Amino acid sequence: MKKNLSGGFLWLLCMGSALSCSLSQAREKQADETRSNNGKRVTVAFDFKRGGIASSQYAIWIENEKGELVRTLYATSFTARGGYSYREDALPLWVEKARPSNMDASQVDAVTGTTPQNGPLAYTWDGTDSRGNAVPAGNYRLFVEGTLYWKSRVLY
Repeated sequence: MKKNLSGGFLWLLCMGSALSCSLSQAREKQADETRSNNGKRVTVAFDFKRGGIASSQYAIWIENEKGELVRTLYATSFTARGGYSYREDALPLWVEKARPSNMDASQVDAVTGTTPQNGPLAYTWDGTDSRGNAVPAGNYRLFVEGTLYWKSRVLY
């Protein structure tokens, strides 16, 4: 699904058994951001439920129409800090696009965090690239990739 950044919109994602969407929370968040930023934001909101071992790796990022990475909104610390080198099934598409091996520590710190606890989560893109510059009007795609139970993977 592609959306143009020139207007406000909401993109909800559900990741199988790992995540479930909370429509009311997402609508609240969208309303707040529309009032504060003329609607030029994209929010992904979901209830995160950790699974068993090796089930909690995920990344969220934005690509332009050419398929180029514009900005990573979040990536789990394990994967971004090198876990992909010995666990090749950990977010392979994000690793290919973002190339965390070429990132310095401050770049990794800017997009990572510890794997969150169960509960509602929201990630917002404000229409800027990884350097904080506003992106030109156009179509952008938001991706969520998750690794579930070792080699079981989801991509939205």
